[in-house]
This record gives sequence, C-alpha cells and structure tokens, in this order.
Amino acid sequence: MPLPLQRDGRRRLLTGKKVYVLSRASGLYAGTPRDTQDAPCSRLPAFLGMDDIEFIHAEGLAISGSKQAARHRQRACRDGTS
Repeated sequence: MPLPLQRDGRRRLLTGKKVYVLSRASGLYAGTPRDTQDAPCSRLPAFLGMDDIEFIHAEGLAISGSKQAARHRQRACRDGTS
C-alpha cells in the first residue's frame, strides 16, 4: 500500500504523533537568539510529519543559585510574566 503524498510531494510517515524533546544547558538560552537547540531538534520530527513538538528545557545547571534567580527575574521582566 503506497503512502499518501502531501502537497509538497513528501510522504509523511508519522502524522498525528506528539514529540517531547528534552534538552539541557549550562546557561539560560531557551527563547533567546543564543538558543541553538530548538530549531535543529524540530526539523526531523517535522520532516516525518510530527508537528506537535514540545520542548522541555533543563537550564542553568552551571549557574549558582543567586545568579540563576537573578537571571530568571530578568527573563520574567523581559517577557512580562513577573
């Protein structure tokens, strides 16, 4: 049974699947221009037809407690979530 072609000519093998991408970083990079993980990690699942992708970030693993708290406050103020 042949796989159905999409409008762009590709065959999506795993449509309708949820993907969780776990990542870790020593600093706080998610959602900033220095985030180099989200885009590349979403390409393969998207190519296979999985478009429901959720990123789970473990960040700030090399930052001391006081510096980490300060950076989270800065991010919250920047994002308007404080």
